[in-house]
Amino acid sequence: MLPSSRLSNTEIDQLFDKLHEFVRGAANTSYANYETGVTGRQIGIMRSEGSPRANLTTWCSFGLAHSDWSAFNFPHRLEIVQAWADPGPAYERLIATVAGTMISVNKWVKPGSIFLNSAAQAGLDELARRMPHSLVLNPYLWDSDTFGGEVQLATHRVWFLQIVSIFEDERLFIEAEGLETFEEFLSAEGARFPNPDRWSYVNPQKSVISAPPTSQ
Repeated sequence: MLPSSRLSNTEIDQLFDKLHEFVRGAANTSYANYETGVTGRQIGIMRSEGSPRANLTTWCSFGLAHSDWSAFNFPHRLEIVQAWADPGPAYERLIATVAGTMISVNKWVKPGSIFLNSAAQAGLDELARRMPHSLVLNPYLWDSDTFGGEVQLATHRVWFLQIVSIFEDERLFIEAEGLETFEEFLSAEGARFPNPDRWSYVNPQKSVISAPPTSQ
């Protein structure tokens, strides 16, 4: 279990106000809470339709920032963000699942980290059949004044990481060739991660999932 070093009530209010400010142009913003599997820990999810663009919905975790990653030589705090071209609320479970995994198994992550079979763990069966895993990236859909930057609280700094769903062949490619090489595909074609119906970057003609691994 992670060290107990929660944000103060003042910092919680500061972070909440900042998240709300980041999505102030959204058509509608709502909130939900999810159990993490760790006693006394929940993850809040902020869901904002029409953010960062009219055809997208942004989800952001709220509460992961209580976790202290200083044991991994990372002195700051983290929250997770993602946007989908689908306003349905089901995808917020993916954010909650990844955040819950980080808390329950003390998993500090950085761009290039992969959460295996996270879609199935979140109960998103249709997504799991196509893109079962979640890849961690630096946020690319938001500018540096919102989720693309940082939030300075009273005594802590919060950074945001984006998770995107990936195919099994993309996972194998990233593990073999590295994230930087994979990102060359994104530079050439433009990232389509918000589209849940996208094809694989590695094999756009035939995105087939081959028996994903079962370990986390």
